[in-house]
Amino acid sequence: MRSRYSAFVIGDSRYLLATWHPSRLALEARVADELRGCRVTGLSAGLHCLLELPPGSSEERVTEEAARLGLRFDGLCSFRLRGTQWRHPPAMVVGYGAPPAHRFDEAVDLAIRAVGAVLDERGA
Repeated sequence: MRSRYSAFVIGDSRYLLATWHPSRLALEARVADELRGCRVTGLSAGLHCLLELPPGSSEERVTEEAARLGLRFDGLCSFRLRGTQWRHPPAMVVGYGAPPAHRFDEAVDLAIRAVGAVLDERGA
């Protein structure tokens, strides 16, 4: 992970693309197949991406449902500077650094379940 950060700092895009986290493709496929109205956005070579939720969805409810399932899953609005206007659609932040690689699929399963449960509550 440290080598990717160093590559980012010095602008080595070749290394970043060559070491792009393969789990992103799996995440994108699962979201496309299982979460109607959601999409994965963000830099393809980044260490995080966003799971955008349908308009009107509650990031807070997804965070609560994920916690109930044993997963910490933060909404993007929790990263905003207080007192500023918020202009981004609801989204959840997906980090590739935690959990460990061998538990990433399990975390994605829990995240999909949490988002799905909240979307089901809304009738989305």
